[in-house]
Amino acid sequence: MADKDTPAGAIPDVPPGTLAAVEVSYKPALDFTEQEKQALKKLVTKLAERDLPAWREEIIRVWEKRLFDRSCQHLIPEMRGDRQIGWQLPGAGTGYGQGDQEQRSIFETNI
Repeated sequence: MADKDTPAGAIPDVPPGTLAAVEVSYKPALDFTEQEKQALKKLVTKLAERDLPAWREEIIRVWEKRLFDRSCQHLIPEMRGDRQIGWQLPGAGTGYGQGDQEQRSIFETNI
């Protein structure tokens, strides 16, 4: 580990494989201008949002599966604009709503 006498930015003398609380690099630290820092922050934000649609789709599928496990096989997606905001259960009289169990198919299976 580094002593109090070790100057800032110096590489501590530790054996290989030792966990240290400092980053070890043999190259000098980089200095960025404010404009470069802002550009890097925008790039990191853009990369973080790259997989957002796939993540949302995964959340929706897991949500749907949980409802399937509760015997709600006939779900209607509830949309607001072009985004799905939830699920609606079919109403009575559609053959799939509450109380219409005698009209349902006998071949429904959760897979």
